Amino acid sequence: MNKDIKGNQADIGESVDLPRQKPLPRRRRKPEKRFLGMTALQRFIAALFLLIVVLVLGTFFLLLTGKIVLPFLF
Repeated sequence: MNKDIKGNQADIGESVDLPRQKPLPRRRRKPEKRFLGMTALQRFIAALFLLIVVLVLGTFFLLLTGKIVLPFLF
């Protein structure tokens, strides 16, 4: 009985020739779409800074033209 088990183990340990498969074609990575080469976080921060600049400049020009008046100045 031991001989049968050892014989089966020898059969299992032998290499089995499998049919050769063609290698899978490599998938090409799609280039990431980036605006001006920036990541999403960088674009968000740039847009936030642009919003702040527009708000500050708009307020400055409204003060300059007298359309609004700050109450603590007069």
